[in-house]
Amino acid sequence: MGDTVSSYPGHRPIPTPGSEIGNYKILDLLGSGGMGQVFLAEHKKLGRRVALKLLLPEFAGNPEVVARFFHEAKAVNQINHEHIVEIVDFVEEPGGYNYFIMELLEGRDLAKAREDEGPFSVERIVHIISQVCAALAASHAKGIVHRDLKPENIFLVPRGEDRDFVKLLDFGIAKLSGVELTDKPQTRAGMILGTPEYMSPEQAGGRPIDYRSDLYSLGVVMYWMLSDQLPYRGKSFGELMVKQLTTAPLQLPELTPGGQGIPPYLSQLIYRCLEREPQKRVQSAGEIIEVLNRQASLGPEPEPLLLQHKGSRWVVPGIAVGAVVAVAVGLGFWYFGGSGEAKDAPVIPSVAVNPAPTPPALPAIPTPTPLAPAPAPKPAPTAVAVKSPDAPPKPVRVKPSAEPTHRHRHSNAQMPVPSSDDNTGMIDPFAN
Repeated sequence: MGDTVSSYPGHRPIPTPGSEIGNYKILDLLGSGGMGQVFLAEHKKLGRRVALKLLLPEFAGNPEVVARFFHEAKAVNQINHEHIVEIVDFVEEPGGYNYFIMELLEGRDLAKAREDEGPFSVERIVHIISQVCAALAASHAKGIVHRDLKPENIFLVPRGEDRDFVKLLDFGIAKLSGVELTDKPQTRAGMILGTPEYMSPEQAGGRPIDYRSDLYSLGVVMYWMLSDQLPYRGKSFGELMVKQLTTAPLQLPELTPGGQGIPPYLSQLIYRCLEREPQKRVQSAGEIIEVLNRQASLGPEPEPLLLQHKGSRWVVPGIAVGAVVAVAVGLGFWYFGGSGEAKDAPVIPSVAVNPAPTPPALPAIPTPTPLAPAPAPKPAPTAVAVKSPDAPPKPVRVKPSAEPTHRHRHSNAQMPVPSSDDNTGMIDPFAN
């Protein structure tokens, strides 16, 4: 939970359990943020329990901050989607309390679920992300960009047989219908619009953003769910931004923390979300849903039998080679019986085979640059026999002239070795 913030001079005190605000009785503190606090509250007459989000009294006299606070309620009600938390009422009291009423969610956010329940399976990740994409698609269709998508704002609640029904939270800094409030005043120290680790490069750099900024943040969330890591890590916000703008994201591991193989299509989808330039990214949340649905219809990706991609080349695994050779030798021995003569081949009945689903397109393999051909070597000197009419033939050796020394430009060329990735941990300079 946490301690309630003390009152500020000239304002009403911060409510405590047992106090009342309007028609609601405060029961407990659920959480705190930079601008407000969320309380568990109960309607005094109806007995209905709700979540009451209160703007801190220190901001009550600032019209711009009050406008931003109620901006969240307006944005959420414009979207009106099952995967976005519902806001049912808001109250503005000049110089007093400013709050709105949300549905009470019984569950845990994505970060808490990982902490309490262990690594996510690939199937669970796809199920959760599909719902997040549905919420984002509805939000973007209304011209609303969330701008703070992260695990703490993805809430999981039980709904029927589904224990992971998604509710997207906290549209408090959303960009609404193309009109954005200014980022000032930043009254509280360290207050920032967004979370650095999950910001798109354009958002972190203060450039104009659109809905594709949310898709970048979604790529970071998926990367984290699959690996327990972040694609970029730095010791400061500045270092993080430099890496985003100058380097590629760290490569995903082959296995999840739970030991499950990461499907190539999912890795490719994440890297597309993490493209530095918005026009190169996945262009809509609906496109992500289509990819996930199409893959679900194809079933699990077939495991490669003979070809495996290793850097810029394809190789044949030793086990597969051994198996193929053993089968070939066995069939050959049976067919010729060890005598070299073919035996009558058995009649093999035809068997109907269902065609396998078409796997995703493999990445293009760069063609290595050919080396310049080496000059042809000169022929070695030979012994020449010279005959004399009066004497027996006597071999005469002709001494060859000295050959020029050739230096082959590529004879000792070494391929460059990429430097290892930076694995420094991220220290959030904006943590409370």
